[in-house]
Amino acid sequence: MYMLVVDSDTEIQRTGISYLVHQLQKDPTLIGACGYTGVNNPVGSFVSCTQVFEYWLTHAVLKAVERVCFNVLVLSGCFTIYRLKWANNRAAILLPTILEDYAGSYEKTLHEHNLMSIGEDRYLSTLAIRYFGSDCRLRYFSKATCTTNVPESLSVLMDQRRRWTNSLIHCHFAHLAVLPFAASVWAHIRLMFVLGCELFMVFILPLALPAGVVVAVISILLTDYVWAILLGFSLLPVLLCVVSSDWKYIPFYIPFFPMIVIFSIVIPLVSMWKQIISNGGKRVEGSMSGSTVDG
Repeated sequence: MYMLVVDSDTEIQRTGISYLVHQLQKDPTLIGACGYTGVNNPVGSFVSCTQVFEYWLTHAVLKAVERVCFNVLVLSGCFTIYRLKWANNRAAILLPTILEDYAGSYEKTLHEHNLMSIGEDRYLSTLAIRYFGSDCRLRYFSKATCTTNVPESLSVLMDQRRRWTNSLIHCHFAHLAVLPFAASVWAHIRLMFVLGCELFMVFILPLALPAGVVVAVISILLTDYVWAILLGFSLLPVLLCVVSSDWKYIPFYIPFFPMIVIFSIVIPLVSMWKQIISNGGKRVEGSMSGSTVDG
């Protein structure tokens, strides 16, 4: 028995659900699996167009690194299937301790609010890793695809990403505070490596990127050939598209490039500055619902 978690505005590819169910049946250690989420409204506005490449880059790099190093740290509430019980009828995601923690009846602090109220999907994945870190896996499968409507205005995008970033920060610190039970030391090291890399992107990159731009400008003014090195460095994501044979995403790098400042600097800084705001930028049309699928 499995549980399908999907947003109300998500359009799942015809074979998406059956593919994830097949992976869960094939691998008895999988407690949950998610698919690739694409943009359903790429031409809705310039803001939505910039998110096409960003969505692809997040899945192609971030989730791939998480999968190789440890476990996928968040199974998106947009399109995920969880295992309710193991083959021996032992509770999987329905483990009483997981349900008790996820219910959040003890929410008292700002940290607990950020865990349970603005990042429900990430917190559920965090609890699954905590209680089953030694004998279960959370995986991402790019062949199971879906599309969803993304924000078309900058203000809505900022609210949404502030919620996502705050959820990432607090769930990662929850991982560091309580490492997966009964997991090996090597598993803990791999998890901390991934957590360190992602927290670096949130806390250090907003400061390092402007400094790097200043150094780059000075270098261009003083040296003739530095611009070619910088151009090659800025086109690395395009090279990744070529290596992955995802040619269709290359044109979307053009609108994405100027928005790197927003994604890498503005959003992390705003997220840390406004953590106490409770509305979280939730979108009504993208609320999460659950249903069951017999496997």
